[in-house]
Amino acid sequence: MGLEGAAQFLSQASGQNVAVGDVVALLLRTFRNDGAYITKAQVRNLRRTTNKFKSLEKQVKEATSMTRTRRSAPVRRSSSTTLIKN
Repeated sequence: MGLEGAAQFLSQASGQNVAVGDVVALLLRTFRNDGAYITKAQVRNLRRTTNKFKSLEKQVKEATSMTRTRRSAPVRRSSSTTLIKN
């Protein structure tokens, strides 16, 4: 097919006149790298925030799961006097 065929195909497909030089320029063009959609710094901040929330949740669970300790009632002593029936 070659460069001439590619130029002819692009001319027919787009409806505009595309020269062989345009095809070569298109093939040699370096495309810009826009990078990731989320930067590494954003990932680090998100990880830090989620870890803070996890530790906060853990602290809340620990605080709410602790049962209150009650003072046990003192043990009643048996009376020192005994009742004697006649």
